[in-house]
Amino acid sequence: MQTLVDTLAEIVSSSIKLNAPVEQIQQNTDGTGWQVSLTTGETLNSELLCIALPAIQTSALIESISNPLAAKLNTIPYASSASVNLAFHRTDITHPLDGMGFVVPATENLSVIGCSFSSIKFENRAPEKQVLLRAFVGEPTSKRSETDLIQLCQTDLAPLLGIKETPQFVTVRKHTQAMAQYQVGHQEVVNDIERLTSKLQGLALAGNGYRGIGIPDCIRSGEAAAISLLEAL
Repeated sequence: MQTLVDTLAEIVSSSIKLNAPVEQIQQNTDGTGWQVSLTTGETLNSELLCIALPAIQTSALIESISNPLAAKLNTIPYASSASVNLAFHRTDITHPLDGMGFVVPATENLSVIGCSFSSIKFENRAPEKQVLLRAFVGEPTSKRSETDLIQLCQTDLAPLLGIKETPQFVTVRKHTQAMAQYQVGHQEVVNDIERLTSKLQGLALAGNGYRGIGIPDCIRSGEAAAISLLEAL
């Protein structure tokens, strides 16, 4: 994931402003351009604007421009998650690890919702004779302390993978409101969002809140937004 981001950042490095959150977005009075105010005090002016943020943050920025659009965006809920990375000696795990990982159905009533065998799935993730696992935890468990998350993951994974020892090290990463939840009627909500967005000249939205949360979906969303803006010219 980081390699993908780093590569993209390098390609467009001259166009990126780091540590400069957007404070406010305004549409020009004649409706033919945009002003983007940054917390650094700088204001950017552009004919075209693509907002590639979670729907919740997009809603807050667009509220002063279109209340109906902001309201629709705000109806898309987001769930938090956590990933717990655990490193073991290979001899401490009896399972053959003959796969990429596994997912856990809700009926199992476990804390983990899945586990990826990271060092099996990808090269150079662990030294020889060692294993790196990545467990995933969803809401509401993901909101618990890091100590609790580590203990819960070890408790769940030990019997499933035949883990006999404690991990060599563990890292926990929490992702707050990171995963858009597609509820019943989501397609209609997205159709309304796209209709309302089309009324604002030179604006396009992209991200995981609309037509897919996976990386390929987000790439497709960004490309579609770019094409729609270019066509508007």
